[in-house]
Amino acid sequence: MTDEFATLPLASPLTPLQGLVELPADEITRDTGSRPYLYIRAANFADYYCKGPSLPHDPPQPYVGVNEWVGASLARGMGIPVRPFDLITWQGALFFGSQLLPNDRKLTGPLTDANWKRLSNAPNVAYPVVVLDVWLLNTDRSEENWLGGVSGRETGVYMANDHDACLMGRDREPAQLAAQQQQAIYPGVVGCEIFRNEISDWGLLRAAIAAATSLDDTSLGVVVGQLPDEWIDAEGKTQVFAFLRGRRDALGGLFEQHAGLFPNLALEAP
Repeated sequence: MTDEFATLPLASPLTPLQGLVELPADEITRDTGSRPYLYIRAANFADYYCKGPSLPHDPPQPYVGVNEWVGASLARGMGIPVRPFDLITWQGALFFGSQLLPNDRKLTGPLTDANWKRLSNAPNVAYPVVVLDVWLLNTDRSEENWLGGVSGRETGVYMANDHDACLMGRDREPAQLAAQQQQAIYPGVVGCEIFRNEISDWGLLRAAIAAATSLDDTSLGVVVGQLPDEWIDAEGKTQVFAFLRGRRDALGGLFEQHAGLFPNLALEAP
């Protein structure tokens, strides 16, 4: 590690929760995805939707757990609703587990305008989610890939989920992140048309960018320091940390340069 990273006050190593039993993937949870996963009931008697590099990805995805952990951690740090999440061990393997909640996936089907209007944190939640996705190069946010939980008879809450395609994605190494720090905002990282259209207010956008930049170097060091050595080595952690810091500091300029990607946002920031 670089001296700068090594001297940051990192969190203590996390103790994963022990898995108790694998659960069947049935029609009740309705939380299937396009990548391999397991349902595990852990020692705290909560049920988790689990992803990890030990599952049979084709091609292999050695950093799927890293991507999920960093994405969920930074989303939570920015105040974006996410499921509770933990590290889970099961049959000798380590997984990222997002906890299944009672009303998950009850708002089903694509994220249509009608469903969007049912979400109590819409439209403003679009701002921090878009900033997060630009920060982490997330290419898997779309109208078909979203998570909503019921909070009332006709209302729900949007939650950010599924970050396995951010950072290293499916074919990038940590060493390649440095070249991506100034990567332009392109349609792939703001793939949800509803979100693109909601970005219309520079004040709200700047507030979301401020939520990202409020996660200082120490906060980033904690998130990266918590990553299990089984998933990424010390050099890789240093490279992830350097990318997160550099791209965080570039967010304001990136949005000013690429305002034209958002059809309802003024091209010139006031």
